[in-house]
Amino acid sequence: MKYPDIWGEGMIFAFSGLEGETDWFAPFIAGTTEKFGSLCFRLKDNRTLHFRGMEELKDVRPKVICSDLIVFKNPDVSIIFVEKDRILGQYNPQFPPSITSEAARIEQIGNVVVRLSDDGISALILENDRKVFSLSYDRGNKYNAIQKAKRTITEKHCEDEI
Repeated sequence: MKYPDIWGEGMIFAFSGLEGETDWFAPFIAGTTEKFGSLCFRLKDNRTLHFRGMEELKDVRPKVICSDLIVFKNPDVSIIFVEKDRILGQYNPQFPPSITSEAARIEQIGNVVVRLSDDGISALILENDRKVFSLSYDRGNKYNAIQKAKRTITEKHCEDEI
């Protein structure tokens, strides 16, 4: 089967209501940016998931670009929505995932990077041994966001989800 493989700015990246429950009042929705592999979430603080250094790579090749799944051939990076407020991904150690924001506060709690703002809380966990990461979102509770990310990284597997 042939999948879309063209990267472009402004393409929606969100969990599909066909796959499970969504949340109209606390949507965790992103759009692609002009930089390969960079997703800007529709929050007032412009929270962005990106892969550090990937923008300098000259031979970026997307393999699948869908509304809830992104896979690159080069570098070996994938991102998938596994629930309405949880993302799971694989990354190349040369291009680790990072989350930035124009206004959200940042906290480092062990191996978890937490971004907090009035728009909600996101938690990013990298598991370096397996080269996987999880990004979760919670509208108002930091510890819920962290627990969602931890559950995702322990209970879900990219190979099964993609």
